[in-house]
Amino acid sequence: MLNPLSGIKTINTAGGANFNSFGEAIAQLNAHGVGSGGVTFNVAAGATYFETVPPITGSGSLANPIVFQKNGIGVNPSITSTGTGNYGHESSGSVNGNGDAVLAINGADYVTWDGIDLSSGNYIPGQSCVEFGVLLRNASATNGAQHNTIKNCTITLNRTNSAPSIGICQTTNSSFGGIIPSAADGANSYNRFLNYYIQNTGAGIYLYGNTSFPDISTEAGATSENTWSNIGSLSANDIGNGSFATYGIRINSQDSVKIYRNEIRNITGTSSSTVDGIWIDHSGSSTLSNGLVSIYSNSIHDLNNYSSVAGIIRGIRVNLSNNVNSVSQIYNNFIFGLHSSSTVTSSRRIIGIHAQENGSASASFHQFWNNSVRIEPLVFSASNSCFEATSTLCKYDIRNNIFVNATANQSGAAKHYCISTELNGQIGGVGSVSDYNDFNVVNSGNGFVGRTSSNDHVTLVNWNSAVNGQDDNSIAINPEFLSASDLHISSTSANVNDQGISITTVLKDIDGDLRSLSSPDIGADEYTPTICFGIPTAGSLQSNGVSGCGPRSFELAINGNSSNTGISFDWQIASSLSGPFTSLSAPNQSTYATAILSIGSHYFRCVVTCTLSGSSSSTDTIELTIHPIITASITPANVNKCPGQSTALLAGPSGGGNVFSWNTGASSSFIGVNPDRSTDYSVVVTAPTGCSSIAESHIQVDSKITSSVSAFPPAICAGSSTQLTATVNGYLNLKITEVTQFRTGLGNTPSYPSQIVGQDLVEFSNWGELPLDMSGMVYELWRDTSLSISYTFLPGTIVPAQKVLVLCLGTGVNNDTLLYFNTGNANDQLNSGTLTGHLLRLGTDIIDVVALNGYVWTAGSKVISSDWSGSILNSTSRAGVIRSATSDNNLASDWIVSNSPSPTQSLGNI
Repeated sequence: MLNPLSGIKTINTAGGANFNSFGEAIAQLNAHGVGSGGVTFNVAAGATYFETVPPITGSGSLANPIVFQKNGIGVNPSITSTGTGNYGHESSGSVNGNGDAVLAINGADYVTWDGIDLSSGNYIPGQSCVEFGVLLRNASATNGAQHNTIKNCTITLNRTNSAPSIGICQTTNSSFGGIIPSAADGANSYNRFLNYYIQNTGAGIYLYGNTSFPDISTEAGATSENTWSNIGSLSANDIGNGSFATYGIRINSQDSVKIYRNEIRNITGTSSSTVDGIWIDHSGSSTLSNGLVSIYSNSIHDLNNYSSVAGIIRGIRVNLSNNVNSVSQIYNNFIFGLHSSSTVTSSRRIIGIHAQENGSASASFHQFWNNSVRIEPLVFSASNSCFEATSTLCKYDIRNNIFVNATANQSGAAKHYCISTELNGQIGGVGSVSDYNDFNVVNSGNGFVGRTSSNDHVTLVNWNSAVNGQDDNSIAINPEFLSASDLHISSTSANVNDQGISITTVLKDIDGDLRSLSSPDIGADEYTPTICFGIPTAGSLQSNGVSGCGPRSFELAINGNSSNTGISFDWQIASSLSGPFTSLSAPNQSTYATAILSIGSHYFRCVVTCTLSGSSSSTDTIELTIHPIITASITPANVNKCPGQSTALLAGPSGGGNVFSWNTGASSSFIGVNPDRSTDYSVVVTAPTGCSSIAESHIQVDSKITSSVSAFPPAICAGSSTQLTATVNGYLNLKITEVTQFRTGLGNTPSYPSQIVGQDLVEFSNWGELPLDMSGMVYELWRDTSLSISYTFLPGTIVPAQKVLVLCLGTGVNNDTLLYFNTGNANDQLNSGTLTGHLLRLGTDIIDVVALNGYVWTAGSKVISSDWSGSILNSTSRAGVIRSATSDNNLASDWIVSNSPSPTQSLGNI
């Protein structure tokens, strides 16, 4: 062959490369072959190619390999196949005995395809029909595609192509474009598929060999224990989702195949066809050897069929030929999330692992070790089982498996099982064994540990008796998976830890963790639970305080204690340090919130126990002391005085070592004050125990009164008279001191005839020393941001000094003598949740404002929310003082008095 290719070649559409396309490179390879040392085609990262690539027919050798690989850092380069593909028929869009693929290897050997993604163009029936992402086929009956590697690539097709489309297909069958081999050289052997991501296809991988000359030593998996190959994207129903049978990986007529480290997910059927995660489809009637079939460390989940006549859903289905050398080893697999809408009850329509349902294969040997299977279908009208053995003649080894059936309670003919066999008295053929398994039935309504032929067995004891004691060392307990979708075991559970038996083939678990050589765990996950042994460490007791004032609670916690599985905590209390201690009704945990403790000393400790060993130890004892509360006071509490008058304030309680701290800075129990304006005074009284309390006193300084007398006429003759007029100058001193709802005539509001009982009232207090004329003043009630009532006091409405005027927010008869007036409003009652605002004004001057229940003044007015108290006020409050603070605790520090004039002031546009 002239000019064979060797060394490094480049494929790049940007120019300056050896080849502008894959088509050119492969055509040259096929025409000229491979030279010494082989040839490597470098393809730039991120490059995209839209072309129909011809099949690779030129072969390499062990010494002269062919490599197509990504070059550089970045996303994989990609090929998108166009048209009908490399074998298709444009007229029909059908395979018609051949097969077209994005990448086809036709009888070529020692080809490596590394890091180059493959996808098909849009599927158009009759025009474009790409069935395979990768197709390996033999070129003749004696020339198979061998020693090839496909790795590190994403394969994306179109599952609406119902041929169906398959991500990877290796075939010697004419139905898929292969040729029936006449010798071992005509088989497709020693090929490996690694680190693939297959999505949007009708099925995942199909290894389709010949019964007479099977493919040898094919592998489908991942390159390391920290890597997974994926079949099915994260999207639901990504694989299949049609009426045809679909699967993640299907194997037919293979010798010594290996399937490992695959995550197979989101595979869906919509008809009576089957859905399988991994399907070993060897002929049970064939006598040719299948060799050793290894299926390990796979995670298979979210398999669905939405049809009421759905075919069987299986996580793993394995069939072997009738040959003594046909052996399966299926271990360290997770299977969960299998769902079916089938209504069939006579046979199981969901099966986690199904062994030998195709022919008796009496000479074959199936081995199932350390698998974790959980069945919990969303629709539970059909029967199901975690494991099913159909053949009554072949030999089974079923050990160290977890079979959890969490199907909801069923009734009638619908039943669910952990394990099912068609035999009575034994699992399978001569030499079969089942032991060291965990059978957990979560719901007992038509739930059974096992089934032998037509007999159901409720408990493990029943099952073990039915199989003549084969499962003597098995258990029936909740393994405590991390979740329904994560079959790793909780580190706080010891249920399946060290409960298995050593199997020399299974030295690691699904994650690559080493297993115990003497007592491995049951299931696919080997773990080390945190379990207590011997005498536990109690640790030290800590609290968020050791003393407090008045009845209160404390938070207790243990620090440095044993926290292994099996630790229990007994919180105890005593009235003295020496006890006796009494156990409390407290949660079994290392923290404890005490009840409200009374005055005195209380002693706590915690006894820490290892429930497995029965040994205990106690924490140290902590003393919690509750001191009596102290109630501060100021005498007098509230004072009205004129400017220049001094007042003595006495704080209490005195004596006993109490410490006083006034807001004036004074520290004695007695102070004298002489404010020139209304002022609030407060004192904090602290007892020797550290308990403290605050008291307040309000000094109301009334406005200075000036008076004068004038005469008209100012001069008269003897015996004549003149008009004398006394003038008193002062300021308004009027406040809304109480807003009451549903009053009964008691308290600060003056009594009134009984027919008024139940109406809402507002009090206006004249705190001055002179009568106050309210004539012309307007009261407004705002309810839910709208003006509800407006009442103008008539001329002659006079409030005497130190007296209260009451306004009823309803109908009735005015009583000038009792200073009781009515708004005349029919809707007089306000419930406790009503938002209301009360305003008193004279012209444009705002005299006082009060709010209930967080009322917010309407936009555009002169008063906003910061001007409101938000509380129902009594006669001793400061409701009549304009508020300028941002907090609303109703303390003296929240209020100030304006002196221009005091306390009447126009708020303006605050």
